[in-house]
Amino acid sequence: MDPRAFLDQLVADGDNVDSLVHVEDLPPRAPLTEPFPPDLPPVLVSRLELLGLTGLYPHQAQGLKSLRA
Repeated sequence: MDPRAFLDQLVADGDNVDSLVHVEDLPPRAPLTEPFPPDLPPVLVSRLELLGLTGLYPHQAQGLKSLRA
């Protein structure tokens, strides 16, 4: 769903306009990633790299650490 279209729809519906307190456009940020853990299966790493991924987001890396604990 397009967030701008969703917001425009909320504003167009007069019943919701009083519920909107603040709307702000934030500029995009570069993603923060961590390198793939060295113990990930090589086939998984190669498939992820084929998709253009070069690492994991911090919450993904933490999820793997938690699963292993």
